[in-house]
Amino acid sequence: MLTIQLEQIKSLQRSGTVEHEFSIFWVPRRTLVSDKILEDEGVLGDVNIAEFALFFLPLESDVLSLELEDAFTDLYLVGLSTNTSKEAY
Repeated sequence: MLTIQLEQIKSLQRSGTVEHEFSIFWVPRRTLVSDKILEDEGVLGDVNIAEFALFFLPLESDVLSLELEDAFTDLYLVGLSTNTSKEAY
């Protein structure tokens, strides 16, 4: 799926009629593999890269989302309910 967006970036760069600024936001983090893909496609130096650390998404006040790696351990094994509630607000 990423190849479609990268092809669009390269197509817009080739047309050259209008200056574009491209940004890629990796969720939840940037990896070496993602950099390698951008490098192989030839757009690594042409895009702004950022991370959006989306680890905990509060769905409801009483629903625990396990995207946060240590959420289950902290809540049920260690008994720390304050760390997960701080992430939600």
